[in-house]
Amino acid sequence: MFDGGGGSTSGASAVELRNAMLEALEAVDVESLAPDRLGAELKFIRSTVDLLELQAARRVSAFDRRKAFYELGEHSTVDWMRTHTHLSGASADSQVTLARQLETLEPTLEAVEQGAISFEHALLIARQLKDLPESTVLPAQSELLEAAVAAGPRGHEAAHLPGVLDRDPGSG
Repeated sequence: MFDGGGGSTSGASAVELRNAMLEALEAVDVESLAPDRLGAELKFIRSTVDLLELQAARRVSAFDRRKAFYELGEHSTVDWMRTHTHLSGASADSQVTLARQLETLEPTLEAVEQGAISFEHALLIARQLKDLPESTVLPAQSELLEAAVAAGPRGHEAAHLPGVLDRDPGSG
C-alpha cells in the first residue's frame, strides 16, 4: 500500500504498523457506524494525526539542525519540505518554525500530547513566540497556551490568539 521510505528495521516496522492501521480503518463501513462511534473514531484519527505531527516535528528539528537539506541538494529545510513532502511554503515554514523551538515549546507540546490543544494550535503558538525576546517567551507561551485551551475543540480561534500578546503580560 505505502512504502514510507523507512530504510531501517525500526522504520520498516513503523511502515508495517502504519499500513496495518490504515487497512483496518479502510475496512470499516463508516456509513453503518452510529453517530457516537463515528465521532469517537474521528476524535481518535485527529488525535493520532496530531501525535504523528509531533513526531514529524522532532525529525524536522534534527533535519534542520544538521542542515541535511544541503546534502540533499536544497537551499533550506523549507525548500526541501516543499519539494519532497508536498507542503505549501507557508505550511513548511510553520513546521520549521515550530521545530526550531521544540525545547522552549515543551508545555505546548505536552498539551498536544494530552489532547488539550491541537497541533494547529501549537503551530500558531510557535509562530507568535518566534520573534519575542527570550525573557518574554515563557510568560507569553503560558498566556497563549491558556487561550488555546480556552478556545477548545470548537475551532481554532486563531484570530483571538494574537490579541493575547497585544496587552501587557500579566494584565489578565
